[in-house]
Amino acid sequence: MVSQPRRNTQIGRRHISRDVTVQHRRASTACRDIIRVKDLKVNVSITEQESAPSQVLVTLAIAHDTRSTAAADDLSYTINYASVADTITKTFSSVSGTSSLHAVAKASASSCLDRHPEVEELTVGTHTTLSSGTTAGVEIMTTRGHTHPIVQSSWLNGLECQAIIGVNPEERTTPQPVVLHVVMEHSPGAEKPIRLRELESVVAKVRCRSQFAASLHHLIISKRVSKSSFLTLEALACSVAHAILVHTGEEHARATIRAAKPHALRPVAAAAEVEIS
Repeated sequence: MVSQPRRNTQIGRRHISRDVTVQHRRASTACRDIIRVKDLKVNVSITEQESAPSQVLVTLAIAHDTRSTAAADDLSYTINYASVADTITKTFSSVSGTSSLHAVAKASASSCLDRHPEVEELTVGTHTTLSSGTTAGVEIMTTRGHTHPIVQSSWLNGLECQAIIGVNPEERTTPQPVVLHVVMEHSPGAEKPIRLRELESVVAKVRCRSQFAASLHHLIISKRVSKSSFLTLEALACSVAHAILVHTGEEHARATIRAAKPHALRPVAAAAEVEIS
């Protein structure tokens, strides 16, 4: 049983033994306390992007038992988030380019674990805004001692496409906007990044063909949605999910699609939405 903090009357402050703190830190993977560095800006060139270096935002969520810090009100028991932020900034200050958002996430996780032995488990998210205005992101979760991420996902937010969708007569002839939010949970241990050159034949008519890997699903989805003529959002969302899963070819991958029609219920509601997994 872990002893309670005891008061040191000689110095008039609370004191917690280092042994207890070590026990708490070793138990960090079992706790849900989080120390977060949110949206740290790094400028890094993505090799599959032809334009200037992109601003990528990196978020680190570090699992850490905060009870010792809270009880002692002492920073020496916690993780120094300023030091963690400095580690990530320095990691990319000397990097001329990297292949994808996934590579940025992996490099961030590796640097944090290598330089901060007190970190046992962390989640790293990276995201950026594509030329279309869609936000693309990647998230991985890993622990000390694991070579590959335990959990990894990629997502697109605010992907707007024009589509024939709906049952009303005017909806069968006039395209209307459909806004999609897509989350792809990748198979455990999946390491092969999808390259856009594999989709050259699919996206030959897209003006900005050479986006980097995070925009891959954007191109697949845009093509699928723009050529659709579904009656229901349910059918459209299922079609998008199927296209992504077939292309990735990952046996245990999972796709979640949220499809919205912003004009469907105007002016009484912002949108009508369907979410499928």
